[in-house]
Amino acid sequence: MRISRRGFLGSLGAVGAAVMASRLRSGKARAATPGDYKALVCVFLFGGNDGNNFIVPMDTAGYQKYTTVRPVVSGGLGLDSGDLKPLTPLDTGQYGFHPSLGDLANLYTNGVLVPLFNVGTMLGTREDFDAGLVGRPQSLFSHQDQQLQWQSAVSNGASRTGWGGRLADARGLGAPISPLISLSGNQLFLDGNTGLPLSLPSDVTDFTLTDSDPKPSDTVAPTRLGAFNSIRAEAQTDTNVLVAGTARQLDSGIAASGLISQIFADESGLVDQTFNTVQTVEPLNLGDNDIAQQLLRVARLIEQRDKLGSPSQQIFFVSQGGYDTHSNQINRQRNLLSRLGPALQAFYSAIASLQLSTQVTTFTLSDFSRTLLPAAATNLGSDHAWGNHHVIMGGAVNGHRTYGTFPDLTLGSAGGRDDFTKEGRWIPTTSVDQYAATLASWFGASDSDLATIFTNLQSFKVKNLGFLPPQGG
Repeated sequence: MRISRRGFLGSLGAVGAAVMASRLRSGKARAATPGDYKALVCVFLFGGNDGNNFIVPMDTAGYQKYTTVRPVVSGGLGLDSGDLKPLTPLDTGQYGFHPSLGDLANLYTNGVLVPLFNVGTMLGTREDFDAGLVGRPQSLFSHQDQQLQWQSAVSNGASRTGWGGRLADARGLGAPISPLISLSGNQLFLDGNTGLPLSLPSDVTDFTLTDSDPKPSDTVAPTRLGAFNSIRAEAQTDTNVLVAGTARQLDSGIAASGLISQIFADESGLVDQTFNTVQTVEPLNLGDNDIAQQLLRVARLIEQRDKLGSPSQQIFFVSQGGYDTHSNQINRQRNLLSRLGPALQAFYSAIASLQLSTQVTTFTLSDFSRTLLPAAATNLGSDHAWGNHHVIMGGAVNGHRTYGTFPDLTLGSAGGRDDFTKEGRWIPTTSVDQYAATLASWFGASDSDLATIFTNLQSFKVKNLGFLPPQGG
């Protein structure tokens, strides 16, 4: 049977999500040691989450500065202090999460989630920036550029690798099924020099390769799947390295799709029991919560990692979009955070049910924050900004504390020194490099590894922020 180009490409569609990335090299597998399993889970908030309403100061002076720019009025961007979810106990200051983040406030109270204040892409320290020794990152207010810089930890130019992928390279991660897994399409974060990430669907259960056009009445011509298998088997012995390598990668992808489809379809484990019964502040509706669906699948992959070759370490990427709130921000962010909070709570509970809470660390990233000053009175949104607040979750975090330096919420037009412009764009006091290096150190990266993974880390005196113990800690 003749296979057209369109038919051949169509047959790849069923496994395209599971086929490894295009590079044809693989890293040397690291031998697993019992009990040393660790995982990092990156939650990227695409569009630029408004950190100013994500975490709000509740002390009298700080809240007054906040409401001076964002007054609490009907339809405005200001949040009533009585609706905030306080972080208790606190070592210094008083802060509250957005009203839709009661789950995160509870996780903070339980010591398994901490906030990191005012972090962003930086070429040097805040002091270096103030002294004019370094400038701002390239394309600071561009969504695409900042998304790539957060994922690569490279702020002075383009990068072909992400820091998650480089971390995997340094750790020598490898397994029959890649330990670098995205539930949110192909992402730079997982691209390394040798690692081969997997991109898996978040909303499809069975994505194994099946015959797309069987012809049972034709007893002579093979099916399309049979023909594809024959072509692929023959291609693996081709003298052209690219042809042979591509065929081998397709085989790996097909094998991966079969194994992972079984895991995604299995709803009988502890993970699913937890997701279906965990109590969350906001209702957890899996059918209407894409970030929860992604995290549920990550939890299943962790629970059944023995089917993936028992990797000693894994790195995951999930995401939630819609944070580019130039209009109707108060409602749009509330709806997004009302999904994010219970999803993170359910994921933590599921991992805890596996007795892996200290071995799995989840953290957020985003393009940038948004201006404290509303963009205009008519659309009630905000513009692209710079420094932002993030959270780190897991049983290993050094809890009941806040990290980083909260900015002074005084606009530059009123003399505020933390505002890069006049609209409330906070100059970061912590860099992406320091944030990522602290996570990587807990994951097992050595000091020499960190210097290779984060080439700009040398610009910062403080290289570990302390929200996680370093390797061996």
